[in-house]
Amino acid sequence: MEKEKIIILTEPSCEGCDFVKQKLEGKQNIHFIDINNPEAGKYIKEDSIIVPSAVYKGARCLIKLDNGKLKAECENGSVVNLED
Repeated sequence: MEKEKIIILTEPSCEGCDFVKQKLEGKQNIHFIDINNPEAGKYIKEDSIIVPSAVYKGARCLIKLDNGKLKAECENGSVVNLED
């Protein structure tokens, strides 16, 4: 079964974004979108956004480092191990 796509929202001047990109580079289910890209508009729900952040199954998620592994903690209560 194919994994659900995870959108990672980034921005060029964001140092944390570079770290996340390095850790997740090459993952098949990860798609990076710069928040300045018009495509990002469909994932941004309000005027302000934290970068890097994620969108998983339509839910906004905060990216956290937990025991050296990146996880997305989502507003719908789900937690996604981004490096799996």
